[in-house]
Amino acid sequence: MRTTPQATPAEVLAALGLPPYRGVIVIHGGAGAMGRSTIPAVRAFLADAVVPLAQAHGLLIADGATQTGVARLMGEARAAAGATFPLLGVAPLRYVTYPGGPAPSKERYPLNPHHSHFILVEGDGFGVESALLVGLLRAARVPGFALIVNGGQIVMQEVRAQAAQGNAIVIVRGSGRAADRLADTASAERASLAPGARLYLAEVRAPAAFGALARRLLSLPPS
Repeated sequence: MRTTPQATPAEVLAALGLPPYRGVIVIHGGAGAMGRSTIPAVRAFLADAVVPLAQAHGLLIADGATQTGVARLMGEARAAAGATFPLLGVAPLRYVTYPGGPAPSKERYPLNPHHSHFILVEGDGFGVESALLVGLLRAARVPGFALIVNGGQIVMQEVRAQAAQGNAIVIVRGSGRAADRLADTASAERASLAPGARLYLAEVRAPAAFGALARRLLSLPPS
């Protein structure tokens, strides 16, 4: 689906016609700058923690859509598991390419083919999609939280927006960069969040503990 930045998240979700879902996780994650040393741990976390949870409980997962970083790993993990839960990619239209769409170029990133749905937001730069991605949590009208995996400057902007809205934020410590800095209570990144931000920590190598936390935040029955 192609949309403008002025479209509300509720309007976009209604237009997509997604299958029913019981909860939503919005992943704010690193893209091309993710360190190679963190990729195996992040891949395992998504495959062992996020995908089984989403499949078992019929969750909607949203992320950055492209064939880079966390979005690529999320799509690959979903495909490897043969999962069917909706995986929604949100990206700026100007910087993506896809079959039948704009021609590939150095500034255009392929969409990950293992997502089930895409929202492509018109605009002039990376970050034009952030308001819509952040707004999905409340627009979905089901329990949900933001999941922070790695990330850089744009992810930090999105985390601040989630905190300002009072949404639950789960930080995956050990996934690198912005997530690890947010996990540090003495960091400038943590201090930049709105007072009273609803923060929770998960460990990248502890999928079972994440599952228990996620089920509690999503009001799901225990495993």
